[in-house]
Formats: sequence, C-alpha cells, structure tokens
Amino acid sequence: MKDGATRKDTKVALTRLLFERGYEREDIVRLFNIIDWMIQLPYGLEPIFSHEVDEIQEEKKMAYVNTLERQALAKERQVGEVKGEAKLLKKMIISKYGDCPEWVQEKLNEADSEQLGAWGQKIFQASTLESLLL
Repeated sequence: MKDGATRKDTKVALTRLLFERGYEREDIVRLFNIIDWMIQLPYGLEPIFSHEVDEIQEEKKMAYVNTLERQALAKERQVGEVKGEAKLLKKMIISKYGDCPEWVQEKLNEADSEQLGAWGQKIFQASTLESLLL
C-alpha cells in the first residue's frame, strides 16, 4: 500500500504542477491523460486522488478533467484491463490446447473480468476447450 500511496502523491504533485504552469485547459487534459496512463493507482486510492485533484481545481479556480471525463477514462482503463486478461487467457488456451478456434475467441471477446478469471483458474483442470468454456 505504501508504494500505491507514493504513486498517488506523485500523481497529485504532477497534476498540481499542470495548474501552476498556467497551461490551457486542453493542454492540461492532454498532459493529465499521459500522467494518468503512466501512473496507475490501486483501486482504493483512485477516489482519494480524485478528491485531492478536486481540491486543487477549487484552489486554482480551474476546471481540469470533469467528472464525466474522469469516468470515461476509468471505463477505458477497465476495458483495457479486460482485453489484457482475454489476451493472456487466449495465450494460455493456445499453449494448452494448441489452437484458439473462432467460437473461443468470440467467447473471450464477450466475457467480463470475472468470467475470464474463472476460466483462468479452471484451465488447469479442464481437459478440453468445451469443458473449460461451457
């Protein structure tokens, strides 16, 4: 948790600098997106980070990334994580079963994180793709 707290503090400090440098809103959003991509926070620290950034905005009387934009960024990050999980599971399937048929790829594309995790745990016991995914 200490590492996460350090990352949060660093991310807050960098965000504060964006405001203090006097950048235009578009530049702040663009640079914030880069910072947000580079410094990922543990799930529990995101609300704390958002609150601290809201305080900076209030203090500086500037709008940075509004709530809808923040929610969209969080959704994009979540979608990216699910795609990464599906990609890893596909590699595991190919490694174990030698192939990844189209119907399997479709199931992977449609699955959520919880389902992908369950399949990932089950792959070591499943003798066939059908028994894994059905």
